[in-house]
Amino acid sequence: MVHPQHEPMVHGSAWNRSDFGCRRGNICLRAGDAMTIGKRIVPNQTAYSEGYIEIEVCIPADYDTIPDDAPEKPLEKVGWPD
Repeated sequence: MVHPQHEPMVHGSAWNRSDFGCRRGNICLRAGDAMTIGKRIVPNQTAYSEGYIEIEVCIPADYDTIPDDAPEKPLEKVGWPD
């Protein structure tokens, strides 16, 4: 899904690996990391660990969600990243 606004988020525990379609490829986000996803960026979470928690803020609360194609491979739950 694609959202038409920026999305600030904080990673509360554990980790996840996400692909934002950028040159860096997959980015590993760990507990305490914070970031903002730009509007119309497609965030595909590719893996996550046990106990993963993310706090995401969507402002304004009333916004459109634009359907997008599914990721090429499914999300997988794995151990700690390399």
